[in-house]
Amino acid sequence: MYPSANASYALVGTDGNSCVNSDTIQVTVNPAPTINAITGTLSVCPGASGVQYWVLNPNATSTYNWGVTNGTIATGQGTDTISINWPGTQTPAVVSVIEVTDLGCPSDSVQLPVNINVVLDPVAPTGASTICANLAQGISYSTINTPGSIYTWHAQGGSIVSGDGTSNVTVDWNVTGPQTVALWYDENSTTIDTFVLEFQIHYM
Repeated sequence: MYPSANASYALVGTDGNSCVNSDTIQVTVNPAPTINAITGTLSVCPGASGVQYWVLNPNATSTYNWGVTNGTIATGQGTDTISINWPGTQTPAVVSVIEVTDLGCPSDSVQLPVNINVVLDPVAPTGASTICANLAQGISYSTINTPGSIYTWHAQGGSIVSGDGTSNVTVDWNVTGPQTVALWYDENSTTIDTFVLEFQIHYM
């Protein structure tokens, strides 16, 4: 039996002469680790360096033991954020981490597969996908930043007002709703030119 909260257990023994004795033990159940995912760039070009990976909502008192397959940890071992150098196209490329709480409770290993290829396959930008026409100015969008990459943004039905070339931009949408507009970006890596990703924004 495995208790899920602090508990007290008693053992009572009786010998052949009907003599009774007992003993009690207190069991303390410490909180479990809370880690459940790793965040970071899922697709990189061969030779990318200083690529960050991190734990969402980390515990300040925990230690994070990182591992990497077919890459090297450049900085951050033991903390909630590391940077990795990806030297080549070897596969599989995997980032893993185990959280150990300040009371010594380890988590299961959490893993994140990473694609190392000459053609990137990044995630869509994050930001508002449904917008009121009278609140459509100065809207922020972003994608995960990869060191060495340049992000060229495009807006159909709007204008990029700041941040072009970076992973974070501000957009003014210039159409009246209901209407569908589009936002996408080109990522150019220092190791090779890659892809065009289109992200549809439903604009009301």
